[in-house]
Amino acid sequence: MKKSITYYSPKTLWAIVIIGLLLYAYIIYAKINKVDYPDFLFGISIGVFIAVIIILISDMVNNKINNKNFWILSMFIMSPVASLIYMIQRNKLIRLGV
Repeated sequence: MKKSITYYSPKTLWAIVIIGLLLYAYIIYAKINKVDYPDFLFGISIGVFIAVIIILISDMVNNKINNKNFWILSMFIMSPVASLIYMIQRNKLIRLGV
């Protein structure tokens, strides 16, 4: 079994993805219910999502995963959902890509 190459531990990746999803969910909730929220929170959520996309795409490029093109494309189309699903399926995709 090939060992995956990662610059971040899976726990760190999970933490970043979950923080990004929580920020994204709060911003959507605030927009729908017209709740005032600090403007810097929107900037932080955008920054976290850009970091999530960059980190996960570099993880995909460094590892031999199954359907790499699909996952990279889905990161740009629907990044919050794709990042969560990728993290759930990551180990299986690495095993199938060998």
